[in-house]
Amino acid sequence: MLDAAPMPPLKRVPVLNIGADGAATVFLWCQTVRGRAQLSDSAIHIETGPLPEGLPQYAIDGQCTPERMQADVTTLAALTQATAWRWQGQALLLTGPTTLKFRPSDH
Repeated sequence: MLDAAPMPPLKRVPVLNIGADGAATVFLWCQTVRGRAQLSDSAIHIETGPLPEGLPQYAIDGQCTPERMQADVTTLAALTQATAWRWQGQALLLTGPTTLKFRPSDH
């Protein structure tokens, strides 16, 4: 889970799932995209498909405000521009032009 404060009115924050085969799913503030992640010792490369043009089929009230949709664009850009990764305690740091910190889900 992205180490970020939820955007009201929902508690949803972005989540990055990367499988052992490199398949990636990115649950953003509003949308979800699929892609691939390639990792080496300290390098990372994440490629995703584009953000869907429409709203999610099962969007709930408040899920896709203009602010959340813009945050999807910004967060996805930061993810796909990340070039390095490292652990900082229990947190995963992805670095590039922007640093993103992910923590394991406690659910």
